[in-house]
Amino acid sequence: MRISFVAALLALPMLAGCASGPIFSEAPPPENGKALVYIYREPNFAGAGEGAAFFIDEQRVVELMAGGYSFVYLAPGHYEVEQRWTIFSYASQAEQSVSTQLDVKAGDVRYVRFRTGLGGPSCYNCVSVAWKIEQVPPSVGRSEIAREKLTVPKVQSLEP
Repeated sequence: MRISFVAALLALPMLAGCASGPIFSEAPPPENGKALVYIYREPNFAGAGEGAAFFIDEQRVVELMAGGYSFVYLAPGHYEVEQRWTIFSYASQAEQSVSTQLDVKAGDVRYVRFRTGLGGPSCYNCVSVAWKIEQVPPSVGRSEIAREKLTVPKVQSLEP
């Protein structure tokens, strides 16, 4: 009995870090020759209590918790989508950002996935968390994002 109580107490901070908006529904199609880009964060355990901020060409677009998604409309062009931690206390590499390049055309629908996991550089007597951001094929993105919860973006549309 005592072990399950301790496990429940340890799990509370992880649950508090999960996304809490409405479940996924498709964004309106892009207008005015723009592309629709979904950004989502898998509901992985590693780093779940930390907010992940996403920038497109240095403009902060949204902050996602584990299990969250958002979207943005982009004019045709080349963009860099970058993730930075808002507060990250697990490892010295926390200041490192990860990014992916994105080329979009009018009418495109793209999916950018952010995932975390245990691993990364070895360390002695510590927790090591690894993370990456990547564009995924639409069939994968549509399937994975279906269980995510909406976070309203700070910026809904960008020009290159």
